Amino acid sequence: MDAGFFAPLFTLVAFFAFLGICAWAFDRNRDADFAAAAELPFNDPEAEAERRRALLLGR
Repeated sequence: MDAGFFAPLFTLVAFFAFLGICAWAFDRNRDADFAAAAELPFNDPEAEAERRRALLLGR
């Protein structure tokens, strides 16, 4: 067996892996997970703690 046999086999494996990743990424059941992940850069735990502290103290 030489490289001429393994090159097309590797191409097929990579292609099906790509299709699997695309199917996973565009699955409608994952929309909520991706929406939550998109909000992570905007979440500031320190600001949230200050907001809660101000609400508890009535300020």
